[in-house]
Amino acid sequence: MQFALALNEYDVLKHQPHPPGYILYVVLGRIVNAWLHDPTASYVALAVAFSGLTTFVVYYLARAVYDRTTALAAAALLAVSPLFWFYSSVGLTYAGEALFASTVAYFGFRALNGSRSDAYLAAWYLGIAGGMRQSLLVLLFPLWIGCVALGVRRLRVVLVGLGILTASVLTWFVPMIWLTGGLERYVAASAEIRSSSRSARSRQRASWPSGMFGAGAGPPGSGSCSAGRSRRSSSTRSCTSGKRATS
Repeated sequence: MQFALALNEYDVLKHQPHPPGYILYVVLGRIVNAWLHDPTASYVALAVAFSGLTTFVVYYLARAVYDRTTALAAAALLAVSPLFWFYSSVGLTYAGEALFASTVAYFGFRALNGSRSDAYLAAWYLGIAGGMRQSLLVLLFPLWIGCVALGVRRLRVVLVGLGILTASVLTWFVPMIWLTGGLERYVAASAEIRSSSRSARSRQRASWPSGMFGAGAGPPGSGSCSAGRSRRSSSTRSCTSGKRATS
């Protein structure tokens, strides 16, 4: 629903979509929606396209790392994976995330083998991947910097790559801030969702003792252990009483 609303009005403060923004995904959705005129079908079409492209990228990645047989097996296993099929049929960002992550890994591996041009391409795709899902920047940046540092081993390449990465991030970050109405509104939206997430987790933790185990109860198994100890204590007292009566 939030992604569908963003097709008409992009505003992170209104959670259209929710922070951190996913602006590249929304822009691609708008392009497809101009043709299909159906938000749900547009995002599903994107997921299908992303998943198909991911299969090819995984093939080339596995072929670069291993061999053709392994690449065919990897692509085939991915293509028939039920979980991959599921995310390929829903209008969410996960299929696009798989595509960009695989692409960055492919060029990153080639950079690990000493290719400067692939180091720059990996940096560019990593920056663009943040527009699809911002968490990719945090997760894949160590991969990129590690491949370049160990493979190319030139400070100049690292610095140029960082410049390319920054430029590619700005291509979507600046429009996202502008459409949201400024950096202050964007930061406020991000702070709001962090606060609501913390409150939800706190309420969930507070409800565990009463909601999951019952009022006054402990974790699973503690009640049965206590009952077992009570039965053992009762049996011990009964045996002691019997001995005393006999004597």
